[in-house]
Amino acid sequence: MKIELYTFTYNDEDFLPFFLQYYSLIVDRMTFIDSGSTDRTLELIKDHEVVQTGLTWWDWDNLHSIRDSIWRDSEFDLIFFPDLDEIFYKENLRQWLDGHRSAIYKMKGYQMVSREFPELETNILDIKRGCPLPLHDKYTIFNPKADLKFVDAHNIATTSRNINMLEIKLLHYKYLGADNMVRRANLIIDRVPRGSFSKNIDGNILVKFPAFIKTKREYQIEIEEMLEKSIAVI
Repeated sequence: MKIELYTFTYNDEDFLPFFLQYYSLIVDRMTFIDSGSTDRTLELIKDHEVVQTGLTWWDWDNLHSIRDSIWRDSEFDLIFFPDLDEIFYKENLRQWLDGHRSAIYKMKGYQMVSREFPELETNILDIKRGCPLPLHDKYTIFNPKADLKFVDAHNIATTSRNINMLEIKLLHYKYLGADNMVRRANLIIDRVPRGSFSKNIDGNILVKFPAFIKTKREYQIEIEEMLEKSIAVI
């Protein structure tokens, strides 16, 4: 069995070491679809396939089209398509997939949480607590020959009935310290072109995405609330 991974990147130097450490032991090839990174992202992924889109991070329509098409000529047995802050987790995942062949895998989403961003050289799986996140269950492991079309980031259209349901955990690592959350929010705000989505919300993207304008203290409160209701995920 051979596995090919695709993911989008934009200034992800902080989490990339953990992403590379984890997936390099599971997949056979990684392709990074970059939207103009200006930090150390391109240096960190230079030994892998890199596709420069020429698109901004916020050009969702065209990036969605890439998500739905870039893997279609793959000769690999399985495609992984995580976001850069997502880990697909099951103990001995590669071996398990080899023994549980399906056309598509629906994974069970969790939002992982930590008061601090992890130190380099540590294992991201040392962060073990999180909250179930059913709205972020995803179908982002699949056979490239499967009948599958991405409707959006979380949903697909398919006629296949060969779907493995919720045996793999999809770990989202967004709530990793308030300082990191503020940095990521500012990065996204700075990337949004003036006038984006003006037809829908009069040019004010922050009306649609109020999470991007929270203070550090607000993020700290969110993290504490999540920790209080979190469970041991792994």
